[in-house]
Amino acid sequence: MNVCTLVVAVAQAQGIDAGTLTMITTATLLHDVGKTRVPLEILNKPGRFEPDELEVMRQHATYSGDIMREGGDFPEEAIAIATQHHEMMDGSGYPGGLKGDEIHPYARMTAVADVYDALTAKRVYKPAMPMHQALMRIHKNKGIEFDEHFVELFVKALGVYPIGSLVLLNTKEVAVVFESNPVNSFKPTIGLLTMPNQKPRAAPFICNLAKRSEAEGREVTKVLDPEQQGVDVEQIMTLIAERGERTERRMRG
Repeated sequence: MNVCTLVVAVAQAQGIDAGTLTMITTATLLHDVGKTRVPLEILNKPGRFEPDELEVMRQHATYSGDIMREGGDFPEEAIAIATQHHEMMDGSGYPGGLKGDEIHPYARMTAVADVYDALTAKRVYKPAMPMHQALMRIHKNKGIEFDEHFVELFVKALGVYPIGSLVLLNTKEVAVVFESNPVNSFKPTIGLLTMPNQKPRAAPFICNLAKRSEAEGREVTKVLDPEQQGVDVEQIMTLIAERGERTERRMRG
């Protein structure tokens, strides 16, 4: 579901028509259906794969295409998303080692979202990579592993600081990114959780960093790890939506 949501956001930024968007949505929901044909002892292995296991696991992309062809009603664009979403622009991907324009554009779009989702997901054998770091890793490899155009659209759709990122400001305040800014991704709307002295606010203060009157010089300086900070981002996002204030409370002297 995460990959589907991310791809749809990029497709909308691309201006793709409603009919094609429906096809992309269906295809990305099914892009990993081939994993149903991977032996469970490999699929559910709580650790890194051995080389032979990895080879079997990588067959899931081919299986996904096979299953969709067997269904009979999927266009080739949808099947390409399923079979090619692990292909890389430099030919280092799988299962076909395709390069550049050999990869369908919608599969190149999906590849960006799929890698981002994999990097930011917590696994038994690895912690989740902070969203900002995952974006930077992808951005660093645009034009190498990833289609440069779709990376730029992806960053624009999510923002450099994706929604839900826990951040530290130059004022020493801690905040959560509440809304992205498609015009300037470095200046999202945030929910401030603490005062500069690190004391928690009575209620989150919603601040648009793109508006000088609200930002008052505030800038994001660092992305924090929610687990290390003991912050439940999902809970905080709900709190901001329900109790967030758009007028800052002033300290009384």
